[in-house]
Order: sequence, then structure tokens, then C-alpha cells
Amino acid sequence: MGTELTSADEPGGGPTTLELAEWRLYVSGFFDHVEARPRAGVAAFDADTGALADWAPQPNDFVGTLAYTSGTVFLGGDFNRINGQPRSSLARVDALTGTLLPFRADVAGSVYTLVATPTKLFVGGLFGSVGGVRCRNLAAIDLVTERVLPGWCPQPDDRVNDLAVSSTALYAVGDFDHVAGERHEHAVALDLNTGAVLRWNPTIPCPCSDTIAADGSTVYIGGDFEWVNGRRRFGLAALDATTGALLPWAPNSSTSAGLTRLRSTTRASTSAAHSAA
Repeated sequence: MGTELTSADEPGGGPTTLELAEWRLYVSGFFDHVEARPRAGVAAFDADTGALADWAPQPNDFVGTLAYTSGTVFLGGDFNRINGQPRSSLARVDALTGTLLPFRADVAGSVYTLVATPTKLFVGGLFGSVGGVRCRNLAAIDLVTERVLPGWCPQPDDRVNDLAVSSTALYAVGDFDHVAGERHEHAVALDLNTGAVLRWNPTIPCPCSDTIAADGSTVYIGGDFEWVNGRRRFGLAALDATTGALLPWAPNSSTSAGLTRLRSTTRASTSAAHSAA
């Protein structure tokens, strides 16, 4: 029998993000029960057997994204409390027990996407500040000090829908068309350490790039677009990770794919993640 996720408030709901790490599959999304057991939009399963774990953090509102690193799970969304304690849209919990950890970097807005490296957490969404630091829509947090990096604030002028990380760059897609004052039509690459805008600059002529994945020399984007770099691509495209040039890879689709999330399974971190449409 398959696993059943249900929601009284969102009959058509379900998982939005999956994160596979340390033999567990972490899930967030629109559900309040899993296999008839209460779960407040987040749950974990044994990756081999599918058994529901006891891990059950209690956010008081939607969790749309999560990221695993170093024995902990970061949760992002629209909540303002976790396990009865104040946390605004971003929280860190123990990966085994779900216990809320002392980390606090309140977000003035909504978190749509998280991606972690061993040393940094990158936060994207639609917000004005993180941890009291004015980093609009995209921010980086040092995982050693647990502090927002004030010099790493490229300031996209609209929301960030998704992030992907390589060994040298952070890639972002969203509704923005300027980053750090430079023209970037809904996709940008940034230096992991400084936040400086890199020369990678594909053209997506609509605010419809929803998801991104980086895999070696290639970056994949997905969304509701029909054109990339002046060439026809319906909902999926592959780009050179350094130059942003459009690659020949083009799945045979006659309509936009409308994808919501892609993830590479060869990320540098110990986890592999993707989201369910």
C-alpha cells in the first residue's frame, strides 16, 4: 500500500519538497496527516523501507522548502512559530529528533527556496531582510557563526523561486530582472564566497523560470517559458554553466512543462533533493 498524505484544508495538496539525506527522506508540503498520523506539513521516512519516522516538527503555517546539512534540517516557508517557539519563516531542527535548535534568523517575508553547503545556507524568496540584515530576496548565512553575511547581499529586485549550487557558484531563477543593479532576466549566477554577479547571463523573456539544477558543466532550468536566449525551448532548457550559452539538449515537448522544481543528484553536499510538482 502506498504512503498517503492528506490535508483537510488543501484537498489537492501534497509534497512540495523532498530531501534525501542520511538514509532518510524529508518531505514538506500541503498535508496535515501521513498514514492517518498527524504531521504539520513536514515528515520523514526511512529511505529503504518507507516507514514513517517519529520526526515531527510543528510549524504553525506552511513549510515550502527544506535543506539538510550536518545533522540538521532547515525549514523555510511562511510560519511564525515552530514547536511553539517564535521563528519567522526560517528555522533549524535536529535531523533525528525534530527538536528546535537555538539558531534564529527571522525573515521579514516568505522563504521559497533553501540550499546548503557545508559552510553556508543560502535563502531565497520574497523578503526584505534576514536576521535584521537588509538582504532583499536572497541572503547567505554562515553556518559556523549562524549569522547573516552582510556583504553577501546581491539584492534581486523581485522574488527568487529556486537556487542551485555548484563547487564555485550559486545559481538563482525567479521573477527578478535586475541583480546588484545589473540586468539579469530571471536567471543569475553568483560567486559563492562574495556574492558578486558572474558573467553567466542567459535571457528568459518572462518571469516564468521556476526551477534550476546544476550538474558539473551544465545548468538545467525549468518553468513555463517558451524561449531561452532567443531559441525555442518549451519548459526545459540546458545551459553552459560558465557562459550561459544554450546547449542542444531539448526534450521533445510541444507545450511549456510548467515544472516547479528540479534537483541534481550529484551535489557536493551529502544529500540529494528534488521537489514534487
